[in-house]
Amino acid sequence: MSTVFSIIIRSGSKLTKKGAPIYFRINRDGVVTLINCGMKVAPAHFDEQKEKIRNSAPDFHHINSQLEAYRAKALAYIYSPEGSYSFDIDVLEQRIFGREPSARALSKTCFYQILKNYSDTTPLTYSVMRLYVRTGERLKELYPKLNIVDVGFDVLNKFSAYLLKEYNNAPNTIRNHIKCAKAVVHYAQKMGLATNSTMAFMKCTTTETERHHLSCHEQKALYDLYMAGTIEYPPHHDTVGAFLLSSYTGLRYSDLKAQEGQGEALVDAGLISFVPLKTQKLSDKFVTIPLSDNANALIKAGALDKVFTNQRYNIYIKEVLLKYLDIDEKVTFHCARHTFASNCIEIGIPVEVIQQFLGHSKIATTMIYAKVSENVKADYMKKWNNLTNPGIAPGSIA
Repeated sequence: MSTVFSIIIRSGSKLTKKGAPIYFRINRDGVVTLINCGMKVAPAHFDEQKEKIRNSAPDFHHINSQLEAYRAKALAYIYSPEGSYSFDIDVLEQRIFGREPSARALSKTCFYQILKNYSDTTPLTYSVMRLYVRTGERLKELYPKLNIVDVGFDVLNKFSAYLLKEYNNAPNTIRNHIKCAKAVVHYAQKMGLATNSTMAFMKCTTTETERHHLSCHEQKALYDLYMAGTIEYPPHHDTVGAFLLSSYTGLRYSDLKAQEGQGEALVDAGLISFVPLKTQKLSDKFVTIPLSDNANALIKAGALDKVFTNQRYNIYIKEVLLKYLDIDEKVTFHCARHTFASNCIEIGIPVEVIQQFLGHSKIATTMIYAKVSENVKADYMKKWNNLTNPGIAPGSIA
C-alpha cells in the first residue's frame, strides 16, 4: 500500500477574513482524507508547489516551522512498520497534533479488535494463533466489553482466577493466556494508544512440570496389545494405534491428523516428509522421518485410517493405560512425543539426530523433551568404569 502526504489550502466557501484553512491531504491507495491543521492563510501567501507559506506573509517563518514539524511527525508514522501494516487515520492525527483520540478512534480501542489486528498483522505459528483466539474467547466470557486501557493488574488477576476456577487450567496454561493479553497491550502501546500502567505488575512465571512418557518396556507392551487386537472398545483400539504411531515417529497430533488416510502412500515411500503445522507460518523447513518396522506395521494395521480429536484422544488414552497396563498417571496424547524423544535418548541415538526428527530449531528444546533417564546415566557410568579401570574387578579395592 502507498500513502502520499501533502499540504493544501481550501479557499472558496472556506475563505474567511483570516484566510483559507490549511489542510493535510493523505492519499492512501486512492482514498483521500483531509485533516484540518488549525491554521489559516491568505491564498495569495500560499505556495502550492512548495507546500509552504511565502515570504510575503506575516510571521511566515513561524508557520512554516510548525508545518514542517507536523509533516515530520506524519511521515514518521506513515513510513513506520506500524503505519505500513496497520495505518489508521485517527492514530495519524493523534501523532501529528497530540490531540485526544476522536470518538471514532475511541471505538477502535476495544481490546478484542486490537487483538484481532495484532494476530492479523503479526507472523504467528498455527498453534500460537489458536492460543490468541482462545485467549480472546475466554476473556470475553469474563468481560464482554473491554477497552485496552482497562487491561491492567486487576483484570489479568481476575482472568487468572477465572481460568483456574472455570477451566481448571494448569499454571503454565494460565501463564500463556496472560502472556498473550500482555502482548496485545504492548502492541497497543506501539500504536500510541493509552494503556494501563498496572499491567507491568502481572508477572508471567513458568512452573516446572514433569513430562510423562512410557518406558521402552511399557511402549512394547502397549504395541503387543494393539497388534493382538485384544482391545475390545473400537475407539480405545484406534486411540492406541495413533498414540503408538506418534511414539515411534515423534509426530505431533496436528501433523498426525494431516497424514490421516495417507497410510498406503507413506508405507510405499518408507518415510514421512512434511512441514510441521505448528511452525509452518514461520518456516517452510521440511522434517523427514524414516519409518521403523513398528511404525510401518502400525500404519498397515490402520493407525492412520481414522484420527479423532486431540481432546478425545486425551480421555481415551488415560482409560486404556489404566485398564490394560495399570498406569494411573496424567498422560495426554502429546506424551507419545515425549515417549519417542526419551526412548531415543535411552537407546543411544545422538541428541542432534533426535532434534532433526522432532523438527526443533534449537537443541535446548530437544533436551526439554528428551530428559536423560536414570538408566542412561547408570549405563554411561558403567562404560566409564570399564574404560578407566579395566583391570579392577567389581567390588574389589584397588
